[in-house]
Amino acid sequence: MTKNQDISLPQPPPVTDSQAVFEKQLSNMLWMEKMLIRTLPKMMELSESADFIEVMRIQHKIAKSHVVKLEEVFKLMRKNGESARSEPMDVLLAEIEQIFTDSVSGSGRDQKFRLCLEAIEQFQVNAYTNLIKTSKNIGLKTASPILTDVLDQEKEVLRSLKA
Repeated sequence: MTKNQDISLPQPPPVTDSQAVFEKQLSNMLWMEKMLIRTLPKMMELSESADFIEVMRIQHKIAKSHVVKLEEVFKLMRKNGESARSEPMDVLLAEIEQIFTDSVSGSGRDQKFRLCLEAIEQFQVNAYTNLIKTSKNIGLKTASPILTDVLDQEKEVLRSLKA
């Protein structure tokens, strides 16, 4: 081989716009789940309703399992599961932080927490629905059952929050 010969290594297929959007959304959802894991314990400490605390305890456990499942989807894509800040979640977390510092207590605070969590869960239901559709469109069909399981759990948490 001479000095001027070019050694070409096989390149991965180019990333499509849909794949990039999917990866970004997946990163956002990973970040959201991690933020829920961090935020829910403080909310449980400040809440007074035993029923609501139990819903949050279940939601916390589910969020932990979702982190594992989302990391599994990243592995299917041969990517590192890096979370990326989510602007909608930032807004909802700011609202929750405001509730932490408000003078409102008891059932009033629980109601505000519940409304924030309902908004988060509804956002997640919509996002996971889109992720499932996109995973099928980009040919990542093995991710669909994992994401469908996550979606079903998010819907169940949302139902329990609205009960």
